[in-house]
Amino acid sequence: LPQIIFSEASIHTIPNAQGEPTDDIRTPEDNERAADYIAKVVRQLTADPECALHVSIAGGRKTMGALAALALSLCGREGDSLSHVLADPRFLGREDFFFPPDPPELLALPEGGAVSTADAALTLAEIPFVRLRAEWRPEQRHGAFAEAVRAVQQRLLPPRLELELSRRAVRLGPRELRLPPSLFGTLFWLAERCRAGAPPLSWRTDAEARDLGRSLFAALRRIGAGEASAAARRALAQGLERSYLAEKVSRLNRAFREALGPAAEPF
Repeated sequence: LPQIIFSEASIHTIPNAQGEPTDDIRTPEDNERAADYIAKVVRQLTADPECALHVSIAGGRKTMGALAALALSLCGREGDSLSHVLADPRFLGREDFFFPPDPPELLALPEGGAVSTADAALTLAEIPFVRLRAEWRPEQRHGAFAEAVRAVQQRLLPPRLELELSRRAVRLGPRELRLPPSLFGTLFWLAERCRAGAPPLSWRTDAEARDLGRSLFAALRRIGAGEASAAARRALAQGLERSYLAEKVSRLNRAFREALGPAAEPF
């Protein structure tokens, strides 16, 4: 490796409300600003494809270590790593010891006697972490740490479909979508069949096709689809044809993909 140079430019200071360096993390506001700043720095560093990021949670406020680990979990890529340093308890919390010096030194112990820094065993413990970057794509988003957590949480929730009949509104998880009456009615019909545990759609006989047609037409009338109901009456007069339903499902899938992108897959 080339010579590594650390200077004041290498040190990131968390700003307070006035834009000055934060003295400490003591209040909820301090915690929020620290979270946002740490997440911002980690997001920027992981945006560089030539950079592998190593985060150590040793030292500092526990809040900072926890936030740094969480930020790396949100943004980390393969090749990025997380670690903690384990040290001999006799050398913890001392102002005269940071890393074993060369040559070794003798340090006085509070209970009397002395200990040599040559005996200071330091262990670098790598910590596995869950990489959630693909769940919220930080390269396409900006904002607060809490917003990133909410974005990931929404992606990890089971897919939830809600239909509001009075407004003909569809909610795909947190996203609301408005559909034409014929598509909303078809989606409502499919959702009702699913909720009722109905058997898979079957066109084995003309009677089954007519039953499906009547059922779908009743769903369109229930939502007050108006002109869509009239058009459906004509289309479904002889029963529900596969091609009719396939066209509606194709348009529904396209609307979901346009609204949600890759997140539309469960729907």
